[in-house]
Amino acid sequence: TNQNYVDVSVDGNAGKEYKIFIFSPEGIDVGIGLWVNGDTSNNYGHAAQYAMGSPMTSQASKNNTDSGFILIPGAGLLSNSIGISEGILRTKSGYARTYLGTYAYNLQNGGDASGVAVGNMTSWWKNTTDNITSLRFFRRYQSPSVWPLQAGTTIRIYKRN
Repeated sequence: TNQNYVDVSVDGNAGKEYKIFIFSPEGIDVGIGLWVNGDTSNNYGHAAQYAMGSPMTSQASKNNTDSGFILIPGAGLLSNSIGISEGILRTKSGYARTYLGTYAYNLQNGGDASGVAVGNMTSWWKNTTDNITSLRFFRRYQSPSVWPLQAGTTIRIYKRN
């Protein structure tokens, strides 16, 4: 069944890094985001470098007022496509809280590569003081709107001390 969020309890100071893998059978114009400690305000930022289209063209983006970590951007996703992401979330207090990952979206079963996007993403949370105790994964639609996660979405998290 579809649900709006996947919540995970963590101790960011005990597990200083978390490896995150995501597979998402997407719909149109959605991606996957992450809130920490229930913070849904504009306390996040990102820098991305990516290639998309056919022929592929390189692009970049940067924002310092995101409303969550961006794990799969998902802007302009095609119908019946999938998105994948893998990255490392650094959670130790007193340091920059960063997510460094790679992603691809608009992958289609029919082999049409015209809308495929691949890229690297660095996201950050501006709070360096509070211990991270919760992760909330959500399906983002032109953030901050939230739709239910698609049935079949898989999120795997591994802690590294």
